Amino acid sequence: MSPANDRGEKDEMRPEYDLRGGVRGKYYKQYMEGTNVVLLDGRKRDRGAISMGKSRDTYKYHFKVGNKIVHGGITNDLERREQEHQQQWPKGHIVQVGKRTTEEAARKWEEEKAFT
Repeated sequence: MSPANDRGEKDEMRPEYDLRGGVRGKYYKQYMEGTNVVLLDGRKRDRGAISMGKSRDTYKYHFKVGNKIVHGGITNDLERREQEHQQQWPKGHIVQVGKRTTEEAARKWEEEKAFT
């Protein structure tokens, strides 16, 4: 927002648009966890039918020992999966690849990368 303009015109900004009381990062964690979106199905819009959007609950990951990728895959629980891989590679660690995604998209990525 700027101070009163030079021509003496009234500031018409609505009070609800005043962002001075905002909190940085307030919704960051929720955003990073993803969202469920409800989409109206265009073919059934007349009847008000809705279809649920697919949830982004699947992680893509690389498992590394040092800087070498020894395995890659998908999971819905990175901590559990890291512990499972550390049975075979005790000095390894998991690295998330990209953001959480749908299971369908993650499986496609896994197949393209030949991790399956």
